[in-house]
Amino acid sequence: MLAWSSKLATGVPDIDAQHQELFRRAHAADAALGDGRFGAETTELLGYLADYCATHFDMERRLMARAGFPRQAEHAAEHAWFTLALRSLSRDLALGKTEGLAMRLNELVLSWLVKHIDSTDKQLAAYLVACRSVGGEVR
Repeated sequence: MLAWSSKLATGVPDIDAQHQELFRRAHAADAALGDGRFGAETTELLGYLADYCATHFDMERRLMARAGFPRQAEHAAEHAWFTLALRSLSRDLALGKTEGLAMRLNELVLSWLVKHIDSTDKQLAAYLVACRSVGGEVR
């Protein structure tokens, strides 16, 4: 699984710190799934990841609203899609559908999270930085 790197930095410290934590949590869940641990520990790890995503997405939503970010709806739709995909993984784990689960989590992080950070979140960060440079509120 890809780890967070400085190439994914947005320049907004709160967002970057939470992205790093998202990768740590995804890594822990991926390791458990990859080791064939399909029990309560992995269920808890996926739940923890989903809860953290909700916290992170809510913070971004508040930042977008306060700054008047023009692409709020599109950004929120991407968050909603990721949340549904993560819930699907958790549901499959709960139902014992474990074949390919580690690969699906890895793909979700690699294909969606990295792409989302590198494009959508960096656009948001640039907007927030621009607001800050003209005296706007971004916290």
